[in-house]
Amino acid sequence: MESREARPTIVVTVDGLRASALGTYGQTAYETPALDAYAAESRTYEWVYAPTADAADLLLACADRLRASGVSFELVTDDPRAAATLAEFAARTTIVPIPDVEAPAPSIEATSMAAVWEALAAATLEALEGEAAQVVWIHTRGLLSPWDAPEDLIESQLDEEDLAIEPSVVLPDTDEADEEARFAAACRYAAQAMTLDACWSGWFDVVRSALEGVEFRVVLAGLRGFPLGEHGRVGGIDARLFSEQQHVPLVVFDGDAESRFDRSAAPLRLDGALAEVVRGATPSEPLVVLASPVARAVVTHEWLLRAPADASVPAELYVKPDDRWEQNDIASLRERVVEELAAQLASLAGV
Repeated sequence: MESREARPTIVVTVDGLRASALGTYGQTAYETPALDAYAAESRTYEWVYAPTADAADLLLACADRLRASGVSFELVTDDPRAAATLAEFAARTTIVPIPDVEAPAPSIEATSMAAVWEALAAATLEALEGEAAQVVWIHTRGLLSPWDAPEDLIESQLDEEDLAIEPSVVLPDTDEADEEARFAAACRYAAQAMTLDACWSGWFDVVRSALEGVEFRVVLAGLRGFPLGEHGRVGGIDARLFSEQQHVPLVVFDGDAESRFDRSAAPLRLDGALAEVVRGATPSEPLVVLASPVARAVVTHEWLLRAPADASVPAELYVKPDDRWEQNDIASLRERVVEELAAQLASLAGV
């Protein structure tokens, strides 16, 4: 196995990027060709879960696991709050600005996301030339930045009978979205995902050109997803630990034939998996435990058990991976499975 020191490594975490946003994870409503092409050359981890819904806690968990693995990193970010959260961990921090946004952009090139990724590319090259740390960690607000994708990308999601969607750069955030509002949010999110795809294309081309002739590793992960109404909530933070918020992509490019088109179907926790793939190891976990102030959950190859913090509310059991969005609670049909998973969850209360 190649050592970290011999292979430049870049970790990219994108907030708000749910696994289902990408074609490589089954998205068919719109195209993400650049990210799909990147995945085709990489190892894709299909079932990675963010262990909580809180961004600061997620960043700290990932940083803790990297440090425990002996990995130092230089941070490049467009998120001052992330920079503050990771200040004690980063060998050096670069913050790139986010342009002010008042209206949808006329083109992808004119979006705030494009400006951010252009700045991230320049900062990435500068970090790669330095010797501050073993790893360059790029963290971006991503799909939680202002939604200023061009209106034509939103319109590409509409059929003739669909109503026009009112232009706005404000992210939706509600517990009471009706069907029309959920549809509008999904179309606007799709436009942002397509914009991200174009930005990724440019950033990855810059990195690949700069490292031509050198073996390098790029790790792309979502920090957490974005609810689009699967359980009522659209946008914001849903601490109930459903998959629209917790299931995130993890795609690792090593530039070798062995990892091309490779897929791992094991359930994994984001922080642990991230630390393992950074050092070139194969992540593996017996159970994936998720936790928030309002719920705890455990994920296995076959099941997801979600236990609300309120003990008077019964636990829910879902078949995995078939029930992707946790729509069919079968706890009453598999009581023994519920008991076994609840016991395991209780035994791992400190995980």
